[in-house]
Amino acid sequence: MEAHQSAFPLPDGAIVREDMVDIPNVEPFGPAKIHFRHFSNPTREKSRKRIRILMICGFGATQYGYAAMVASLLARDFLYEIVTYDHRTVGRSECKTKSRMTSSRLAQDALLLLDHLEWSDQICVYGPSMGGMVAQELLLLDPKRFSRCFFGVTAAGSPVRMPLGPGFMSFMLSKFLPPTDAAKAEMLVSKAFSKAFLDRNPKDDPQNRFLPAEAHQFGSYREWFVHWFSPPQEGANSLTWEPFSMSCISCVPTSHYVSAERLRLILQAGTRILVQTCGLDQSMPSKDQYTFLERLGGQSKQVKVLDFPECGHMGATERPEDFWSAFTSFFEND
Repeated sequence: MEAHQSAFPLPDGAIVREDMVDIPNVEPFGPAKIHFRHFSNPTREKSRKRIRILMICGFGATQYGYAAMVASLLARDFLYEIVTYDHRTVGRSECKTKSRMTSSRLAQDALLLLDHLEWSDQICVYGPSMGGMVAQELLLLDPKRFSRCFFGVTAAGSPVRMPLGPGFMSFMLSKFLPPTDAAKAEMLVSKAFSKAFLDRNPKDDPQNRFLPAEAHQFGSYREWFVHWFSPPQEGANSLTWEPFSMSCISCVPTSHYVSAERLRLILQAGTRILVQTCGLDQSMPSKDQYTFLERLGGQSKQVKVLDFPECGHMGATERPEDFWSAFTSFFEND
């Protein structure tokens, strides 16, 4: 953990608290312990605004992947409280029950975490990819608790769902995942970014806030990210390839579905929404992202859109300053 954070050091005065939250047994999911980190910047006490953000991880991701964003937010002139956490079976969270995970179950875990923190209102949420699916269900559990939500490259799912179990998903992963860590990293990188971006040289983007300084030693983004996501590199800490975890978490996207009628309940609660879409996404199909936006009723006074038509799944990394400007403006401006 600390090694990964060292690539994106926290500003002076920032405080980090780590802990575990016990989640009671609910069949068939079993009990769990959710590991979280609570960040704050009390040196900004005189700031004109307090912002509390819950950051929900996407598929196979751990909370360490938010290190760059957390460090940048804590350095801003706002009183931030940020919570990152690992889903059950992922990272440092614990769950020994092998079961078909759902976005609804993971959302209930997140709500119990918020209860533990005593966060009861004006909560902001950032949920990219599968994290956006969990965020949809979370906001529906208690809509009035949340003031803003940034849905990144996510989908609302299909009414024709495939409730596949972890046993089947484990079999499929064993058949289709490459055998070596380097090959897995290569596959991930090819799916996560647009080809045009991967062919570029990191040296051309010296101010990219989502890159550690080491990245500029590589000749292309493809070379860098394959290196970064291959163990024992620090970036590998932000992912999990652990078979037990993958077989459980893989069930979430295949079973998720939230109808337009249910999404309207979020809007009726007054929650302000920003939807990020990427037009060349191979991980979360772009058409599904646009369908999610349609179910929300499209762009409106309450729903804003950040569209990167030329980007892959990791559009935030491909267009960092445009993403960062939209992200901070959304959460900071009244």
